[in-house]
Formats: sequence, structure tokens, C-alpha cells
Amino acid sequence: MSIRRQKVAKEIQRDLAVVLNKIAPRILPNELITLVDVEVSPDLGLAKIYLGFMNSKDKEKSLATVELHNKEIRRSFASGAGKGMRKVPEFRFYIDTSMDHAERIDKLLNNLK
Repeated sequence: MSIRRQKVAKEIQRDLAVVLNKIAPRILPNELITLVDVEVSPDLGLAKIYLGFMNSKDKEKSLATVELHNKEIRRSFASGAGKGMRKVPEFRFYIDTSMDHAERIDKLLNNLK
């Protein structure tokens, strides 16, 4: 990934986390959303956003709820931090499974003791 793409991804990650912290309690009460990673396409027109969900019984349903509010999230991002960007990229949300893998490995290691 180019340096420019990395900088844009980190900026989106930092500023989108603030937007999600404001919107998430309203759309997903009693759940914690963590923004794990952002990947940006070479033309900067698409941002793949990987989210982690804690206290969620159904992560797919939580992701669908976030996707349902995609326009609102993107609009909030654009009106705030995204003003400095020439074009706000399209957001695509994905479930990050790295936390699940870490928990599984931790359980396996604890069973060995």
C-alpha cells in the first residue's frame, strides 16, 4: 500500500471512530463497536472498514444495522473530519474476526495448563 493510501486510511480510521462513538449508542444500544482497521482502494474511492462487535449476540445482525445507517455515518463523517478530503470515499463495513481468533487461541492455551 502506498504511503498516501496509508495516511488516508489512518485519517479515516481516527475520524470515523469519533463518528461511530456518537452514533453507535443510538443504533446499537448495549453493544460496543470498535473500529479495527481501514483499507483504502488505490483510487481512494472506497474504504473497507473492519469493525469488532462486543456484547453482540448476532454480529451479522449488528453489521446489517451499521450498513443500514451507512449514509448517515458517511454524512456525519463528511460534515466533520471529511471536509478536508476532496471526495469522501464510499464506506463498506466488514466484521473483523481477529478478536474471535485471539479468544479461541487463548482458550486453547488455557486448556493446556
